[in-house]
Amino acid sequence: MGKLKTKTISDLFFNKGVSLLGNQRKLNFSTLNKKNIISLFDKYGIILFDNFKLDSADFFKFTKKFTSLFSNDASRREIKFGNKYLKSVDIGNHAIEMHSEASFTISCPEIIWFFCLKPNKSNEDGLTRICDGIELWNNLSVYSKKFFLKNPVTFNNQIFLNDKKNKNSQKWIFNHPGAHDVKINWKKGLIKYKLSKFLINETKFPNKLAFANHLLSVKQEEQIIDCFYKDNKKIPLKIFREIRSLTDKLSFELQWKKNQVLMIDNRRFIHGRTKIKSASKREIMNVQTLRSNF
Repeated sequence: MGKLKTKTISDLFFNKGVSLLGNQRKLNFSTLNKKNIISLFDKYGIILFDNFKLDSADFFKFTKKFTSLFSNDASRREIKFGNKYLKSVDIGNHAIEMHSEASFTISCPEIIWFFCLKPNKSNEDGLTRICDGIELWNNLSVYSKKFFLKNPVTFNNQIFLNDKKNKNSQKWIFNHPGAHDVKINWKKGLIKYKLSKFLINETKFPNKLAFANHLLSVKQEEQIIDCFYKDNKKIPLKIFREIRSLTDKLSFELQWKKNQVLMIDNRRFIHGRTKIKSASKREIMNVQTLRSNF
């Protein structure tokens, strides 16, 4: 990596993650070597870029280096700088539950990118929480592991269309494993469908699984009507309690600094946000790589 200095992000992660330390006066973000970044990302699954010279255009140009297809992010998020792929994170001051971005949908991104334009003035709130799904899985009880290894979970979803049409409702099909019962209500501008999937992902490490999904944030997501496993059974409450307790213990909390960039393997890590109590509001942009090019 040449003159770049590195340090670990957190001992809470399986292999600690890596932070690249730049120099605002000498190192331009856009000139970072793609092959080196891919090598680090394959190894660590999370990279924090710190103290680099960049703006929103540099940030998006950099994400394009690693992307063959971007996600169409949720319409509730504000478009930034006239670029439909540059979005704000969720607005408001409420805490956001831990989740793997859009993992309940047929369009789960491979990589999530964050760029801090303006950090919160307070270092005590509005923190981004990050939990390694490998460590989360490793620490789950045998009871919970057996449950999720055996049972796929079904998310009962809805998609809000931009336009409404005076047409009859019709059945549809999504060419995606686990997607079923798809129906379009044109008059309401609504698609409803179910997606059944296992909540554990294979990783790049042999025999290492990652528990990375949207389970904890079901009630916060307007696109999810409900979720269940076989025969419409609810997931046992004690499993939810165990997962929440473990994420509280295993989550690293990032205090953002201006111009920091975070690159996250969305199939391995889950993330969330602590409540924002202070009057000043942070400004963070989000880009989602649906399919990487490496």
